[in-house]
Amino acid sequence: MPASRTAPASRPAPVTPVPPVRTGLIQITVAGVLWGTTGIVVHVVHETTGLNPVSIGFHRLAIAALALSAFAAPRLRRTLA
Repeated sequence: MPASRTAPASRPAPVTPVPPVRTGLIQITVAGVLWGTTGIVVHVVHETTGLNPVSIGFHRLAIAALALSAFAAPRLRRTLA
């Protein structure tokens, strides 16, 4: 009977952290794309729903406040604790 050979245990590849400079560049790029498409999105939402630009702005602000609160909550809890 031939001896069974087992494959060596494979290790997962080490995770290399993303440098802060690259993270900042990605964030600025995403912010620029979102800022640049605001006019188009407001126009489409106005045409499809009939909301006026002030109402659309209010909804955008409310959604952004909820999203920022959700992202900041864990850090805020650690800071206040």
